[in-house]
Amino acid sequence: MGLPATIENTWRAGLNRLLLGYALPGEDEKMFADILPYDFIEGNETAVLGNFLEIMDKLFSMVSAIDQSRTLQEWATFLQGMLEDFFEPDPDTENEYLVIWRSLNDLINI
Repeated sequence: MGLPATIENTWRAGLNRLLLGYALPGEDEKMFADILPYDFIEGNETAVLGNFLEIMDKLFSMVSAIDQSRTLQEWATFLQGMLEDFFEPDPDTENEYLVIWRSLNDLINI
């Protein structure tokens, strides 16, 4: 988007604002540790924020872990973990999920 490469223009900064806004009202002017809290998280939005933060934490962990060298078996185990973290099969997708799971399991057992 052509924004400068500063910490304020990152996902992490936005997530910190959301989380801090839940914990501490900033009234659009009070900063804490150089972060302006986002004040509009309340009620049912807190559950949505919690789920969103859990997914983002998994994504950040995955992105930092994906750059490692692994054996074929280690990659298969890593990908199985991703499959479990990001996909929940339903009756329409269960067969596809199992095909992927079994294929990864076959790689582990080579």
